[in-house]
Amino acid sequence: DFWSSEGKNVSRPVLVILPGGTGTTALLLNREIKAIQKSGTEISVAVVPCVGDDSYLRRQMMALDISTGGTGSEKNLPEIIGPDPTCSIQSSKEGAYFVFGKPSRCILETFSEMATYGVPLDLLYGSPTWAILLRYWGLDTSIDCGKLEHDKSFNMIKGKTLMYVHSGGMEGIASQMNRYKREGLI
Repeated sequence: DFWSSEGKNVSRPVLVILPGGTGTTALLLNREIKAIQKSGTEISVAVVPCVGDDSYLRRQMMALDISTGGTGSEKNLPEIIGPDPTCSIQSSKEGAYFVFGKPSRCILETFSEMATYGVPLDLLYGSPTWAILLRYWGLDTSIDCGKLEHDKSFNMIKGKTLMYVHSGGMEGIASQMNRYKREGLI
């Protein structure tokens, strides 16, 4: 287990990041981490919306919080990572998040790049999440991170040890690749 082997060596705050559809996993993980958190290591949870935008995800998590005995208050929710405000990614009408399930060159490039590092991702949740995270971390050199200095999401990530929760979805890669071929992206 991470905390008994590596956790004692973590000197920076830990940010657990996961992709979100309805936000169920993020909400419940956030709730449990807050309930059992040991003193000494700051642990927080953040979610990247992959279905809809931050407003949709917030409403979903608030409703779920109420239906599972919570108050529905925003203070009970994990942080929501916004889309990079300096990036011109393919956006939905809700904002600058990726359109769920729609093939995107940026998502495909992230999928391929992360595979070279031995991190297998799906194309619906994992790759869009990492496409956004890599921009905030400044690994996308086309973005001037100085512009993000006052951005809430950038500061949420900055200086933290990241723990990514893989959400699965690997069995859907073949069908998604077919969609990317039909769109002429591969």
